Amino acid sequence: MRRVSQNSLIKALEATSDLQIRLCSSSGNFHSACTKKESKNDSQTQATQDQRITQRCAEELVQQHVHSNDVVGLGTGVLGVRCIPASDVSASEAAFQGVPVTSLAEHPVVDVMFEEVDEIVVQEPDLPFIAGRLAEPVQPNLLRMRALLSASKHKIVLIDGVENTSARLRGVLPVLVDADYWEDIGEVLDDIFIPDAEIWRRSVAGYDPTDPRAISSPYLSAQGHNVLDVKFYGPMKLFGDDASYSSIAEEIEKQAGIITHGLFVNVANSAAMFTENGIQLFESAAVV
Repeated sequence: MRRVSQNSLIKALEATSDLQIRLCSSSGNFHSACTKKESKNDSQTQATQDQRITQRCAEELVQQHVHSNDVVGLGTGVLGVRCIPASDVSASEAAFQGVPVTSLAEHPVVDVMFEEVDEIVVQEPDLPFIAGRLAEPVQPNLLRMRALLSASKHKIVLIDGVENTSARLRGVLPVLVDADYWEDIGEVLDDIFIPDAEIWRRSVAGYDPTDPRAISSPYLSAQGHNVLDVKFYGPMKLFGDDASYSSIAEEIEKQAGIITHGLFVNVANSAAMFTENGIQLFESAAVV
């Protein structure tokens, strides 16, 4: 169900807004945005069922946390809702669904922000998570994502399932760097995380196992940034030892040439996991 949550959330915003408009005008029948035609193929039928579950959870989440005239941040039922997308994909989907799109310049304070995570530790009180791993359909905009999260009063991260949770963060950590100095920065990151990870430069297509330095087609943002992916072999460590996520983030951030990264600590107010039985909510004990 990867990346279904965000689209379902946008549809839920559009559907709820539509319902409110019709109630106000006392005309028309509400039609759920998640209505699908059943497929004869078993796999397609299961996919449709997954989408319905996700859509139902998204609508529940919107009803609980979004109010009339709210400004909503969208990372990739309510009258007057305006959305600030954290990615071009979210912007396109919001426009397609008819949800008004605005910007931080026009609305510097965001009422609620929804961001889908790649991996999260729900047992930790500060809900540490990683975002920005996927390169498709477009590369993530980590800078825009952080700006939106910083501007938001309430931040809710979305979890597609238990496969996106872990006892300790591991796997790929994206780091946005100045493209002119990517090799030097890569060596610095290598010193920080050796022997527990290797550093790859991200290509336009994402990951090319035959070209870890992405010599043939490196991803280059419009601002002149590359993405270096720190690929951990196991749980995250710092200088070979176990360390807090805050310590890891601070060590990355103090290095010259690093713009931002995909490790978020003490950011989310809550995490919402979409399940067959509805939303399972995890509250942060560290973020008020």
